[in-house]
Amino acid sequence: MKTWPLWWIVLSCLCLASPAARAESPELPDAAALLDQAVEAMGGRAAMDQIHNRVTHGSMQIPAMGITGTLVSYSAAPSLFYSVAELAGLGKFESGTDGEIFWESTAMTGPRLKSGEERAMALREARFNGMLHWREMYADARTVGIDTVESRPCHKILLTPVEGSPETQYYDMETGLLRKAEMTITGEMGTIPVVAYADDYREVDGVQIAFRSRQVVMGIQEMLFVTERVEHNVEIPEGRFEPPAEIRALLERDREAEAPEAAEQEPPAQEAAPATAE
Repeated sequence: MKTWPLWWIVLSCLCLASPAARAESPELPDAAALLDQAVEAMGGRAAMDQIHNRVTHGSMQIPAMGITGTLVSYSAAPSLFYSVAELAGLGKFESGTDGEIFWESTAMTGPRLKSGEERAMALREARFNGMLHWREMYADARTVGIDTVESRPCHKILLTPVEGSPETQYYDMETGLLRKAEMTITGEMGTIPVVAYADDYREVDGVQIAFRSRQVVMGIQEMLFVTERVEHNVEIPEGRFEPPAEIRALLERDREAEAPEAAEQEPPAQEAAPATAE
C-alpha cells in the first residue's frame, strides 16, 4: 500500500545490528473517502489498472554507518515481488514473494522464511497497486486527527489490518498523497517501530510515485532511499519471482518436519469387522 519500495523491510535487521471505515468526530472526514481520494491523487484506478508490473532502480544510504548501495526491485500483479540490494563491504541482500511465502536472504542472517505477523505485513506491502485494494487488507480505517508532516498539514488515519498490528498513515491535505507511515515490524528481532516518509512524487506513466523516501528505525537509525528510474509493463526475466535454491531447501525441510506430526494426528485405521456366516 505504500508508495515506496519494500527495501526497508529487507534491511531493517542491518539497521539494528470490506472493512468498516468511520471518522472519529464530525469535524474529520471519513477515512474511506480519504483513502479513495488518495487513489485518485496517485493517478486514478484506470491509470493504475493499466500497469501490470514495475521495475525500480535506485540507491540507498545509512549515513550514521557510512553505508551506501544500489537497489533494484521487481513487482508484478497480483502479489509478486523481488528485490536485491548490493551494499559496499556487506554484499547482497535479497527478499521476495511468489504471493504465498515471503523469504529473505541476507549477508548477515542467511536465508529465512517470514511467518506470522511479519509475513502478513510483508505480503500487504508486496500487493501490487495495493492502494486499490485497501478494503481487502484492512479490517478498519478511522480518521483520528490532523497533524503536520515536514511543514505540510496531513489527515491522520489509523488502519487495522486483517492480520497484524495497527498502522498510522498521514495523507497530505493539499495533494491527497501519502507523506508518512508509522508501523511496527514483528520478527526475529522482536517488535521494532519504524517511521517512513515519502517525498518527491513524480508522474510515471500516469501514476504518481515517490522518488525519495526516508525510514527511521527505533527512532535512531535513519535510512535514505532515492529512486533513479522506474519502468512499467516490461519483460521480467523468467523465474525472477521463484524462491532461490536455499529457500526451497528451507521449504523442503519444513515439509519433512511437518510430515511426522501430521501422521501422528491421523486417527488409527479401524479394523474391518469379521464376516459372520449365515
